[in-house]
Amino acid sequence: MDEQLRPSHDIWDTAYLDRIGGKTVFCKDVITYEESPVNYIEELKRGRRWARGNIGTIKLLFEKGLSLSIRFHVFFGIHMYVSQLILLFWTISGIWISRLPVWGSTVKLSLYLRFIILGILFLHKFAFCRKLHDLRHILFDILFSTVIGLNNMFYTSAHLLLLPFKKLTWIPMKKNPHESVDLHFVVKSLWPSTACGLFGIFISLWYAPSWGLLSTPILFSFTFGIPTVYLSAKIIRRNKSQIF
Repeated sequence: MDEQLRPSHDIWDTAYLDRIGGKTVFCKDVITYEESPVNYIEELKRGRRWARGNIGTIKLLFEKGLSLSIRFHVFFGIHMYVSQLILLFWTISGIWISRLPVWGSTVKLSLYLRFIILGILFLHKFAFCRKLHDLRHILFDILFSTVIGLNNMFYTSAHLLLLPFKKLTWIPMKKNPHESVDLHFVVKSLWPSTACGLFGIFISLWYAPSWGLLSTPILFSFTFGIPTVYLSAKIIRRNKSQIF
């Protein structure tokens, strides 16, 4: 490797290398291995660390001597977490907006946009179907990843709002892919989003039904997050030789 090049994997290293005229490169002949969280609870713990780390890079946006591409790289990392908070508040504001006269004329358009967005997100996956078995796996992936993933809107937002009140602690990520998941532990970890989902359903039934219709994926995810996280972990454990 050229002596003027230094390998880096961290946003801070990349930014400061850029400021002194250094460059980061993609080494296509290097193989690295990444261990994913064994379940969604562990992913939330990792996400809490990553959220704190990315929010801490805000100061880099105002550092002198950084290129536009590096500033965008920093901004994108921040945006991934802040956008969850914005989306949550935008969804909540829909309860009030749905009571406005202008709302009725936008519901049909909003539904069309939802179907278009869902098509963009998921339809390309079916291009990999070769047989019925593949279709089952893809539908399984779409269902569970959507129901589980939308909970990030709630927990990432909570992590960001609580950052000023929590000390930085390092909790090692569990790495045993066959470790069992205790139902009591899942309930204890995810009950806040479930309570939020049930309250949202109550609001949609008694106060803002059209808002509830458009928010169905989010409310469903919050409400059924506990059984989905528990069952998906148990399914993966039973099928050790298969990847979902």
